[in-house]
Amino acid sequence: MDKKLVLAGVMTAVVTPFNERLEVDEPALRTYVSRMIELGASGILTTGYTGEISVLSPKEQLEITRICANEIGGRVPLVGCVDTQSLSEAIEFAKASKAAGADAVQVNSPFQSLLRRGYLATPDASVGFYQALSVQADVPMSVFQYPAWSGLQYSTETMNRLADIENVVAVKEATELDKYIEEAAILRGRVAILADNNGYTLLAMLLNGADGTMVGISNIGTHLWIQLWNAVQRGDFKDAVELTNTRLVPLMDCFIRDLGRTPASFVARVKEALAMMGHIPCAAVRQPEPAVTEEQREQIRKALSAAGLLA
Repeated sequence: MDKKLVLAGVMTAVVTPFNERLEVDEPALRTYVSRMIELGASGILTTGYTGEISVLSPKEQLEITRICANEIGGRVPLVGCVDTQSLSEAIEFAKASKAAGADAVQVNSPFQSLLRRGYLATPDASVGFYQALSVQADVPMSVFQYPAWSGLQYSTETMNRLADIENVVAVKEATELDKYIEEAAILRGRVAILADNNGYTLLAMLLNGADGTMVGISNIGTHLWIQLWNAVQRGDFKDAVELTNTRLVPLMDCFIRDLGRTPASFVARVKEALAMMGHIPCAAVRQPEPAVTEEQREQIRKALSAAGLLA
């Protein structure tokens, strides 16, 4: 793999801590990001979906990236996020993210408008967008490959062509297992393949040769996800399966069942868990993310206990 930056291992898509006034809590963010690295995270993704990018202003997003870069101090790669449907804005924001300290950017789909979904039928619009972004921003990029139900999934042909673009260094695979296996066969050795599935499919992706993970659920019990990664890397598949079944499934069942297709908020539940464990001081989310209910709070408490994360 001859790319500018290698992304691998357990990369955590971190939350954005807010205070009770719903302002970005810089001290809490610094403490939390450092904790992730001390626990063994090999990289940090900031201001992704788990980081509540949709309710952060561009100024806040760049400030969060700057804070994280300053706190990380080069210990691990920092990945920012580009989430815009405009090429010119994407170029400027990718450049600004790099200036703020990001080593790379995750590029979310520019086709989120329903009226643009048809452009995904052929590779040309997607390849043209990423090629122009690569040339004009000159920042290492991770392509976000979406699940089919999102309506934003790139074709395998498109992914094959995107891997040839100079600054495309990774693919964040949030797709279904059969699609993942198909794409991994053509992407392996060309770009880093980062498994992004917060459920049991993640284990199958790792066993099928992912170069790492980039998931929001690894905020919770980070050391357990690193243990899983290490077990797979040393070929101890029995240990990997046992760890998943005994410690990780309770977390998966609580936090990610029907992710994106349920009225419960994944981000709010993750923040609630982090607050329960004392990792962030406040579990607040910004609307329209719904806060957790008392019933959900009790479910979270039981899941953390079952995973051995609460005394």
